[in-house]
This record gives sequence, C-alpha cells and structure tokens, in this order.
Amino acid sequence: MAPPRVSNQLPPYALSSTHQSQLLDNANMMKFLRDNPAVLSRILSKNVTDWFTLGSYLGIDRSVLRNIEVTYQIQGIDKQMLEMVTKFLELPQPTLQKVIRALNQCNQYTLSLQLSQLVQNEFEAHQTLFSSEAPMQPHSTNVEMQQLMQGQIDEKINGLETENRELKEQLQQAQRDYKTLQNHASALQRQQDSLLQRDEISDQEIEELTAQLAQEKREKQQLQTQLKNTIAQLRRAESFIQHSDSEPVDDSMDCGSPASTQSLQPARTRTRTRTPYYKSQLDHGLNKVAAYTTYEILDVLNPVANKWHEIGSAFGIPKADLDGYQKTHPFDAPSRLACEVAGRMVGGFITKTLSDLEQALNKHAIDQGDKYHEAMEILIKLAKSPRATKY
Repeated sequence: MAPPRVSNQLPPYALSSTHQSQLLDNANMMKFLRDNPAVLSRILSKNVTDWFTLGSYLGIDRSVLRNIEVTYQIQGIDKQMLEMVTKFLELPQPTLQKVIRALNQCNQYTLSLQLSQLVQNEFEAHQTLFSSEAPMQPHSTNVEMQQLMQGQIDEKINGLETENRELKEQLQQAQRDYKTLQNHASALQRQQDSLLQRDEISDQEIEELTAQLAQEKREKQQLQTQLKNTIAQLRRAESFIQHSDSEPVDDSMDCGSPASTQSLQPARTRTRTRTPYYKSQLDHGLNKVAAYTTYEILDVLNPVANKWHEIGSAFGIPKADLDGYQKTHPFDAPSRLACEVAGRMVGGFITKTLSDLEQALNKHAIDQGDKYHEAMEILIKLAKSPRATKY
C-alpha cells in the first residue's frame, strides 16, 4: 500500500493538513475505535502515564475522572486509561484530532506525530484479518511513512540550524556595533567635557554637541532593542533544535522521558527575573474565573505547575485542602496537582476574577522567569477571548 501524500511544509508538532485529513476523516476508522477502545488505550498507555490530565484536556468531566481513579485504583493505570478512553469515545463527535491536540498540550509531541499512523496500521491489520482480499503489508507501509517523516524532521532541523548560525552571526555583529557605539559616545562625552573647560564656548557648539549626544542615545536604544530580539530568536531556535534532537521518531520511545542529547550550547544556568509588566495589559481582568473550563485555567497554571501549592493558597484555597491534595496524590506530577487546583478555582470561587489569579502569579511565580511570562501571556490571551467578554 502506497503511503499517503504528505505536504512539504512540516509544522513543528503535527503532520500536514493534507495527511491529517486523509487519516482523520475516515469514518470507518473512528467506528473501529469505538468498537475497539482497547486499541487506542494500548497506544496511549505505552507513552502516557498521567491519564487524568490527558482526560481533562479531552473534555471529560473531572467527576467522571475521579470516579475512574477510585474505582480502578487496584487494577492500575492500564485499566484506568482504558476506561478514560471509553468515556472519551462515548462523547459527541470524538476525533483523533482532539486526541492529537490533547497530547500536544501534555507535551507528548512525538506520540502526537505518530498517533494517526499507528491507529491507521491497527485499522489496516484489523481489515486484513476479516477480508478475503490479498493481505496488505502494514509494517512496510509504516517503515516507509516513518522514513518520510524522519526525513522531513531532519530537513526542518537542518533549516533551523542554518538559521541558528545566521542569528549567532547577527548577534556577534550587533555586539560589535554596540561596543563601537559605546566608544563613540564616550569620545563625544570627553569632547563635551573639554569644551566646557574652555573659557569661551559658543551656544551653537553646545547645541550641536547636545544634538549629537541625543542622536547617539537613540541609536544606542535601538541597538539594544535589536540585540534583545536577536538573543530571543536565538534561544527559541536552540530550544526547538534541542527538543527535536532529543525526541526521534521511534515507536518504542517513551515520550515522557527527558531529553538525552545535548543542545548546541550549554543550558542557561540563570533564571531571568523581571518586574511584571502585564498588569496594564489585562484589559478584561474582571472576568470571573468560573466562566472558564478547568483545562483553560490549567493552561495558565501548567508552565508554573511546581508552584501549585503557593498559587492555590494565594488565590484563597485553604491550606488544609491543598495539603489534602498532596496526601491523596503523593507520587503524582505537579501538573496533576495543578489540575486539582484549577478545578477548585473554577468550581469553588464564584466571585474570584482573573485579576485575583494574576495577583497570585505575581506573588509566587515571578521567580520562575520565562515560565512565569509564558503563564501570564496565556492569561492575557484567555482574558481577551471573545467568549470571555460575552460572559
């Protein structure tokens, strides 16, 4: 069987829209998954351990997830994952696209790339067993598709490495220009000092020198802004290259394991701490937190999930309740506990607003540097959403 046609432009964390439409619009395949939920459960269980957070992003009610967690606690994660998948397939209009989106939100990028093809292979194998036609070769098709996907990922990484080198050259040139400008400004300052020491100096000379200093100051500010933008682009490119190198396309790879390959440059050892500047941008900060869903608030908390206890306490959740969450889930990841806090924020504080959540982040998460700013940007986007303004 020939592999489906894939677009030349590969997005960062998903297959092309043409390939997705060929795989996801197959009604027979979705009927196959509804009849055999264990297939999807088995694929997810090999890579995902936090089934509760995944179920939240899939739109399953948290009370249903809690019931599954308690009822099948003895049977283990595989049984809990199967029941969660079964509940998802019983929802109106379940699609693989929703599963792929939820996997991306749970940082399971490699599995999201492979999910459609893995389900397609299971579907083809199922058809082969119950069909009188000549047997197909799903393994060969899978290998060809995997090689094609790996080639496109390698091409994307090579392009990013080239862009990374160009950004480094721009950064070095900007640093040289900045140093030259500093030297020029110092020379002008010395010239101004020498002129002031003279007995006689014309007003015209003072005006000309002042204008030159003002122009130098503007150019220095522009160069500083350009330098910051170049550094930000360089860091984003390095981050993506490091993430892509550490997650090759491999069916047996554990998507939850940390990256094993080294980045192009040593990791930063300092956390940038900046004064919060988001307060004035939160135009709709009076929107009630209860107007949003649990996983929308969870999107805000996920970047700083390790601060779930402090943020929940600053928001108003009693310390005894927060300690109870930790005792109930002593071995779970911070994102799992952040999910509990998000659900409590949505369901237990009707009068609280996004401004209250912003204050909690400013109080306890500002020391998280870039992760804090990522959480605040998601909060601003959430506050400006059309659905929120209608509430």
